[in-house]
Amino acid sequence: MTGIARSTRSHTRRSQPATFQVRVHLDDAKPPIWRRLLLSSELMLDELHAVLQQAMGWTDSHLHQFLVGENKVDRFAEQFHMQFMLDEGADGVLENRVRLDELPAEPKDRLFYRYDFGDGWEHTLVMEKVLPRADDEPPALCIGGARACPPEDCGGIWGYHHLLQDLGIPPPPAGSDDRPQGRARRIRSHLFLGRGDQRRPARSRRTAGADSRGR
Repeated sequence: MTGIARSTRSHTRRSQPATFQVRVHLDDAKPPIWRRLLLSSELMLDELHAVLQQAMGWTDSHLHQFLVGENKVDRFAEQFHMQFMLDEGADGVLENRVRLDELPAEPKDRLFYRYDFGDGWEHTLVMEKVLPRADDEPPALCIGGARACPPEDCGGIWGYHHLLQDLGIPPPPAGSDDRPQGRARRIRSHLFLGRGDQRRPARSRRTAGADSRGR
């Protein structure tokens, strides 16, 4: 069935909003590339997509989807799509009809996010904590992270690793800080990227113009 409103695996929406502390990993990145986010449980999945793009440093230039299942290759995983993908015949649920608290609801629950079906940037979101929510709390906040995300259209995570090798940029020693600003600057100097192409994790970001469709 295509375009159904809710996942068969979904939880009931919370009667009171909460704040989810979530750690986002870019899968297979070595050394790890990650962000820690505080997210409103009331975010719709299309709004979460916008948050992830900003927090990771992507440019929102490609298709994406969310998945819920045992793992990211689970053939029974529930898929959550953009309208375009449903129009093209994909099976799944329209993302702007599903709220975050219908999916990962408890610590250690996971949600998978795939960006750019060509390069295949795979992300795993792991619920760390469920926190009480203040009335004046922003819908999304990035409170931590490590390392800049790769340049887009470089061939995925393995292409990125080969790119670093070709540029002679070794991984940092174990336990080193490897601040994303310095690493991104070294890569930019080889790729001739401008300042606007920096992939820098935000210390704090709010969702701008969050769309409340499907609430």
